[in-house]
Amino acid sequence: MPTDYQRIAAERRRLELADRKVQQERHRDPEHEAAFCAWAAYRVNGGDMTFEQWRRQGLQKEGQDGTHP
Repeated sequence: MPTDYQRIAAERRRLELADRKVQQERHRDPEHEAAFCAWAAYRVNGGDMTFEQWRRQGLQKEGQDGTHP
């Protein structure tokens, strides 16, 4: 059976994690997430560029309608 100290520490960790989740959701960038998912697919298919290299190349080739190659 956990002690009072252990219960308090567990509750504090739970609250800190909940707060961190709220902060992450506030700072979420759906465009960056979509780009990262596309890069991950590129890597799975044998690509060798880093995310930043791939993103720079993709941004240079980006069309007027905002789509990536």
